[in-house]
Amino acid sequence: MPSSQRTFPVQTGAHDTALTAGNQVRVRADGDNLSAAVAVLTHPDLAGIVDVVAWVRDGWLTVANAGGASRVALADPTGPWQVLRGHDPVAVQDPMHGVPMDAALDDPSPPNSRNSYPLAGVRLASAFADPHRSPDIVVVHSAAHHWPERGGHLGEHGSLDAGQSRAPLLLSGAGVRGRGMLDRFARTVDIAPTLALLAGASMTGPQGAEIDGRPLADLCEPGARHVVGLLWDGANCNDLLNMAGTGELPAVARLLARGCALAGGAIAEFPSVTLTNHTSALTAVGPGRHGILNNVYFDRETGRRIIANDSSTWHVACDQLRDGVWTIFEAIAAARPGVSTACVNEPVDRGATYSTFALV
Repeated sequence: MPSSQRTFPVQTGAHDTALTAGNQVRVRADGDNLSAAVAVLTHPDLAGIVDVVAWVRDGWLTVANAGGASRVALADPTGPWQVLRGHDPVAVQDPMHGVPMDAALDDPSPPNSRNSYPLAGVRLASAFADPHRSPDIVVVHSAAHHWPERGGHLGEHGSLDAGQSRAPLLLSGAGVRGRGMLDRFARTVDIAPTLALLAGASMTGPQGAEIDGRPLADLCEPGARHVVGLLWDGANCNDLLNMAGTGELPAVARLLARGCALAGGAIAEFPSVTLTNHTSALTAVGPGRHGILNNVYFDRETGRRIIANDSSTWHVACDQLRDGVWTIFEAIAAARPGVSTACVNEPVDRGATYSTFALV
């Protein structure tokens, strides 16, 4: 341990824990490791680093930080949250928080008390739903924290808050009825059902009877001859739409002129990272159902560390999909036999007629 770091003992009943200031946290527990870890991670000395800690136990999803704790029943994660102590860490769940760009710039990297965590219960419940791949505990770093000495940077993705969870969603061209900027939001799990609707198909069927998303049927209708989906990875819709409006992205502005964009974008599944959300966008289900829990995760059933988001493994990411999950390509093939589909530089390609990753 570097000499500049300090270790703080934390007494939690029978548990002997230690808080290490700096970049390391150590936990020593004689009994309940989870409680010991929570005690360390919610210690006031880590308040500037740890935004929210979440875990599941006895049918409850609980979130906590140094300022307070709350919980919601797993049976209904949309239901009311019970405040257990202090301030509810996810008290604000407004999906339109920080919209438009000026609102986000007025309060950059807000602390927990001024931040928003859209659909926190539903998204966290999904992250904990896989019996073998879900984590025991989730730790979300604060909006302002980063590790520059380790190559980190402000705005590192993966978090639960609105700023990190808002992806662009723009619909344009044949079959799109919506026009202009719409003061609303959707979810990434809504993307596959909407693409399927435009293509004259449905994500529901023999394999996809239950999905987490819904088609944006008030904005689109079937009948497009060609349907093209573009995934802007890592782009916040505030930035994209602002640049389109200022003329910096004229091609995006032309798309918007022939369609619509949601000012609140598409709220990502948690964690808000690439492979988890590409998979959700193209299967219409969250990570607890499709099985891609993160860019890197551990599978207890096989005892393997799964690296999904790497140049050496992307092309086999679909091998990790859970049974019963249907991709958009499989849905179109079932509804419209003979119609060709293509998947370019995207690992969630199962069922595509042509895939660049299949060549690998």
